[in-house]
Amino acid sequence: MECQGRSKQDEKRETFASSEERKEEVTRMKMYAYKCVSNARGSSAAGAGNEERDGESKEWTNVEGHWRPVQEKRERENGQGTNNGKKDVRGHSIFSGRNEKKGLIHPKKSKQWTEENMKRAIMAVRNKKMDRGSKYLEFQNRDLNKLVSTKLGRKPILDSELEQSLFKYCLDVEARFYGLTKKDVKKMAFHLAEKILFDILSTKGILQQDGSSSTLS
Repeated sequence: MECQGRSKQDEKRETFASSEERKEEVTRMKMYAYKCVSNARGSSAAGAGNEERDGESKEWTNVEGHWRPVQEKRERENGQGTNNGKKDVRGHSIFSGRNEKKGLIHPKKSKQWTEENMKRAIMAVRNKKMDRGSKYLEFQNRDLNKLVSTKLGRKPILDSELEQSLFKYCLDVEARFYGLTKKDVKKMAFHLAEKILFDILSTKGILQQDGSSSTLS
């Protein structure tokens, strides 16, 4: 039994080593192919695009990630030779099909994040109308949902004046009590910020204008 167990382990090790060798061989082949393509691109860019292949002098170019003669590229653009006379409507990028399947939007087609559009999107999201918010920005609903949970829909807890008063209050407490760490001060500041937000939402009037009446005093 021990001999059989050892032989099985040895077989597993050998198969694992052979698979690793195959992976390394495939990686080396990919690197060699990448170098060949890079050299071919560099030579064509330097004016050495005319090469003799199959006994004929042709001018080669890169079409959809493949090296093809320029004449064939022109025929594809004019709808001749391939695709049964139909014009090739695919993009020139090898990743265009994947982007279309995932529903990604090209940057040139999307609108800029102007302040007006952002306000409209925020109001649409708060009114639970995600379709309107996504329509304003030409954005998908799932992407808009991700933004709502971050900068787009997060409400500010403190204004600038109240934040400064809270910072000064924490420094005063740190100076009074010896041995108070920064972690304790952060916990206390977070607790006070939550208390201030609760007071603002419950009374509907405290500190909603300029934060002049501070609850820390």
